[in-house]
Amino acid sequence: MELKSVLTVLICLLLLILFNFKKGDKKKEILLILCILIIGYFNFQVLVIVLFISLINFYLSRKITLSLSALQKKYSFFLAIIFNCSIFFFFKLEDVLFETGIFDSKHIFLALGMSFYTLNNMAFIIDTYKKRIDYEVTFKNLLFSNLYFPKFISGPIISVGDFSKQLNNIGFREIDLSIGLKRILYGLIKKMVIADRLSETVIYNFDIHPHDFGLTNLFIAFLFAIQLYFDFSGYSDIAIGVSRIFGITLPENFNFPFKSTTITEFWRRWHITLTSWLSTYVYYPISFYYRKKRFFGVVIALIVTFIVSGIWHGLHASLLIYALMHATFLIIEFVLSKIGFVNLRFIPRWIGSTFGRIYVFCIVSLSFIFLRTTNWEKSLLITKSIFNSNSFQPTNFFNDFIAKLATGGELDLVFNFYITVLLVLFFMLFNKRMTYLVHQEKFYWIYFIVGILLIVLFGQFVNRTQFIYSQF
Repeated sequence: MELKSVLTVLICLLLLILFNFKKGDKKKEILLILCILIIGYFNFQVLVIVLFISLINFYLSRKITLSLSALQKKYSFFLAIIFNCSIFFFFKLEDVLFETGIFDSKHIFLALGMSFYTLNNMAFIIDTYKKRIDYEVTFKNLLFSNLYFPKFISGPIISVGDFSKQLNNIGFREIDLSIGLKRILYGLIKKMVIADRLSETVIYNFDIHPHDFGLTNLFIAFLFAIQLYFDFSGYSDIAIGVSRIFGITLPENFNFPFKSTTITEFWRRWHITLTSWLSTYVYYPISFYYRKKRFFGVVIALIVTFIVSGIWHGLHASLLIYALMHATFLIIEFVLSKIGFVNLRFIPRWIGSTFGRIYVFCIVSLSFIFLRTTNWEKSLLITKSIFNSNSFQPTNFFNDFIAKLATGGELDLVFNFYITVLLVLFFMLFNKRMTYLVHQEKFYWIYFIVGILLIVLFGQFVNRTQFIYSQF
């Protein structure tokens, strides 16, 4: 380990010790310094960018608050929105130009966490303009909200006002330490035991050796949907757990989304904080504006909301297709709910829920092909193969399906793949029960021993992948 890394770790440990002994506002300052140090260590350019963006947003928020003229207030508001959108599109466009080879050099800046702190600042400006914030936000609090390292890369998203309210009560407490450590461990299990084990299979079959057989592509789409869920929810668990140790409560980001029976319900359970942000700042304002159009007002609001969601993920045609797929199914479900089709009483409940969960999992998995593969032509080819009856079934089930999924076909790899599938099935079936145990004080040490054993025995320590949503 190089000297810079050692010194950074030692300084972080010293700050954590000081954080434990200091009282009141000093804790907040120490934690802010810790956030600055961690983000600056990973990328100093990103730190400078966030400092600049925070300063401009705070200045414009003060202009909005202190302006006596309604025209000047509106001018400052639109200037702030244009500023944040310009920053966002600059980084997204630079990323696309780099990927397409138009820029041969390295990225001008690494836009780490940019999609998330942009939403943070946009919400802050809108809430300030609408006078929704009932807590005075200082520049230090805004900077803290933007730089808070557990949620910096991939959320969860929390409003500046809600985050600022918690800063006066931060500190280590025994109950928070217990729940926080268990939450972190569960997040690591999700990431290392499930997501990273699936990653090798998904990368091999999506990128290195794509297949013509529809069944193989369909199964890989299912595996990627599961990988993405465990990867992203694992990150959220770690972020929530770390924050809980500091005495800060971040909102939940997932609520067992694959138990959903409709796409509408799925979006209430998947990436909850992003859905809440889009609902508050995009969907409801548009649907209210077009309220006289009734059905068409809802349709317009849904389409625009999901187009914004697609753009937020990136400026790729495949992401637009991904967004419009979900908008289309939400519109269909909205129409069916209006004519009473969704609530047919003569269908037994268990049949309806089972069919609904299969329907949601299939639709979501197919849409995630366009999220995973930013080349829309490749995404369409994969999707087309799934619906092509002539090339759906492999001729040799073991050699062309199982062996290929096992990233090569050697017997040890096939056995390893079987272990991965069994682990996935176990966690999918008992995910809710295990999440419940995280919040219980009983069996504290048993939980830790079993969790660490799972990571040691089945965790992926070689060829680890970064968190998927960090790319956005």
